[in-house]
Amino acid sequence: EACLACGEIEYAGYTAVHKITTLFYQGIPLAKVQQEALPLLQFVQSTRSPLTIDTIQAVQRVIANLRDDTQNEWSFDIDGVNETKFEEDCQQTNSFYALCIYHIQKASVFYLYNHFEEALSTLAMAKENFAYISGHYAKSIFNWYDSLTRLALYPTASNENQLAYLQQVTQNQQQMQKWQASCPENFAHKYLLVEAELARIQENCAQAEAYYDQAIELTGQHGFIQEQALAAELAAKYWLARGKSLGSQGYLNAAFNGYKQWGAKRKLMQFKAQYADLLKDLAPPGLSQLAINQETTLSSNTLKLLDLSSILKASHTISSEIELPKLLCGMMQIIIENAGAQQGAVLFVEADGTILVQAEYASDGTITTLQKIPLVEWANGAQGVIQHVKRTHQSVVIDDATTHEQFKMDAYISRTQAKSILCVPLLKHAELKAILYVENNLMTHAFT
Repeated sequence: EACLACGEIEYAGYTAVHKITTLFYQGIPLAKVQQEALPLLQFVQSTRSPLTIDTIQAVQRVIANLRDDTQNEWSFDIDGVNETKFEEDCQQTNSFYALCIYHIQKASVFYLYNHFEEALSTLAMAKENFAYISGHYAKSIFNWYDSLTRLALYPTASNENQLAYLQQVTQNQQQMQKWQASCPENFAHKYLLVEAELARIQENCAQAEAYYDQAIELTGQHGFIQEQALAAELAAKYWLARGKSLGSQGYLNAAFNGYKQWGAKRKLMQFKAQYADLLKDLAPPGLSQLAINQETTLSSNTLKLLDLSSILKASHTISSEIELPKLLCGMMQIIIENAGAQQGAVLFVEADGTILVQAEYASDGTITTLQKIPLVEWANGAQGVIQHVKRTHQSVVIDDATTHEQFKMDAYISRTQAKSILCVPLLKHAELKAILYVENNLMTHAFT
């Protein structure tokens, strides 16, 4: 609007292009990006600017493929204009920027579909026009998928190619490290996921597992739902390759939900087919089907929580009723008494993934309801534990939080020296609806 007000029609077109590409990179649901693209395409078409028209159409082609709106996974034809004609037109009108953006995004789609050879060859095509995207975010996407693709191809490559792949990945990571130092919100998770894949091929299991989880956590914090789904899927593949199907299930669930939220229908269909048997095991459990480490045995008090499943489901369906505060109050009382806990909370998970504290039982016996406090603003629980449960849809039972390897550095645990923690997800039709979080800080092993 500012450009139009100043009569800068050309720069208004560039702004339209950056809006659409940015929405796509952010992981905004694809249907929303497509919706935003339509009026902007009409605007740039009115300005008769080939570069801006071609770039928006490039993004539309990729979105159409991901949403299963093209003939098959190899097709990027839309609106009666096939891909070959589109690329020829880009060449004729010198839209090399659009062509480079298109090939980078197309390569990312091939990678998601496990077509790694095609992804690498498409990235090579993008590199021919690299000079036209200097200083643009797309260059980091190229870097990232180039590394991930080479590492995916590494196990079956010749010795010569393996050496070349590692050299290129090392070079890519040196640049990615500089980017993540200046803007960790955009690049830290990308750097860590490549490090996880490097650790995987080097069989450094402890490092790989740590890097996968860190990458997943950061993508969730910064809102890259499509990249969180990818990180979770790669973590699941890692566990499956080690013969640990149980360990992969939380990651598969997180990946499935991420791709679904992104709206990548074609990827989701492929995902379902690829992991069909494992996804059957992810049928929505009630609280009577807690997924807990085999060495953990729940106490009889904790098992009484199982009866709360129907109460929690009911609380979500009547959230608009005036009796909800009374229901939540009674529910918190039951939870605390039956679990042998000192304090706790019920957190609702909104459709957009936001976690809100809806009811809280303080250690002095005070119960507050309908607080709707965003998790990031809540100071009375271990956010790292809750985020882990949100991501994996798996219950967490911690006997002594101060010595727990994964969570001992959580800011809340470090500050309060919390002892026993129990955190339980509630799923309905494979979607996370609520989370139970309780503590006992008088004793360790309170819930086992």
